[in-house]
Amino acid sequence: MIELLDNSPADGPVTVEAFGSTPQYSHLVTIIGKNSRRPVIDRMTPDSYLESSRRLDSKVLAREYFEAARPRCAALRLTRALTVSGGPDLRKHVRHALKALGPVIVKTDFGAGGQAMGIVTSRWLLRRKLSRIVPVGYDGDLLIEEFLGTGDEALSVSYNGLVQDDGTTYSLCAGRHILQAGKYYMGSYLGLGAMPDDCAAQVQSAGEAIGQVAGSIGYRGPLNIDFLYRASDGAIFPLEINPRRSLGASLAEMCISLFGQGYQKSVSAVALHSVPVHPGITSYAGLRDVLLRRGLFGRETTGLVILPYMVSSLALNSNIGLAVVSTDGTPVAAAADEIGAYLSQPGPKATSSTPKLSG
Repeated sequence: MIELLDNSPADGPVTVEAFGSTPQYSHLVTIIGKNSRRPVIDRMTPDSYLESSRRLDSKVLAREYFEAARPRCAALRLTRALTVSGGPDLRKHVRHALKALGPVIVKTDFGAGGQAMGIVTSRWLLRRKLSRIVPVGYDGDLLIEEFLGTGDEALSVSYNGLVQDDGTTYSLCAGRHILQAGKYYMGSYLGLGAMPDDCAAQVQSAGEAIGQVAGSIGYRGPLNIDFLYRASDGAIFPLEINPRRSLGASLAEMCISLFGQGYQKSVSAVALHSVPVHPGITSYAGLRDVLLRRGLFGRETTGLVILPYMVSSLALNSNIGLAVVSTDGTPVAAAADEIGAYLSQPGPKATSSTPKLSG
């Protein structure tokens, strides 16, 4: 990161801003400031915002904010749920929930990324299921929530915006999640074809309503909210609030930078946070050359963004973050899958019969 800063054609200070900051991030910024030739202006989130960020991050407390937002959005619904404490009575609570709600999702209060959560459909495998969901010794709160389904019956979508300094909400995008095994977040899909026509408007309305509530409790910063969209009646069910920057927000900003506001009407885009590549590809230059040989990387632009936590993982873990954008109708999800499959092959190289993706 420091090499990128020092070798940049720009000069002057670098401004670093992080909402929902952590001690680790503060330490990173300090190291950059000490080692870079360019001065670093640190604009970390004021401490007064961090407590509201923690409250929004709680899956249990977030339901209070969802309830407060309901009068502001007609499509907003709440799942049936109950809150329980971890401990020896947990299995009993889940059995009662199964009788009352049917299949349920059990979530720890601050679980993330599909971890520390799981679907329970029957009491017969309850002990095994809970042992996989709840960490050993966990005694915090858990949310037991009705399971609405997956796929077309309940589409996993999200809202990305920003609660600004004056407390108003700025909307960035609404998109669809790309999930593995129905629950592990792999990436985001924005623009044309990402979701049903009426879904994006409903998600934005619900996200802005919850954003107004978040602003009223003192939060300022990035806002990512996960929802389920039920196509049968157009209802939107909020699931959790992530008071931090998301991959979907980064993809939206890339699209706005390249194509301007309103890109959703003419562009489809997919971003995947972790794509395996062949271990022989160990640098960004090597990755670029492999893509160029296949005709998948036509030019470099000033809008090119490399997620910092993926730069180091390229050599260490053979994984990259990948964004693919289509402007001519090329199916962008299929293109991302094709590129990922190509990069994982041993010694990928172009051949005379290799087709080229357009867009």
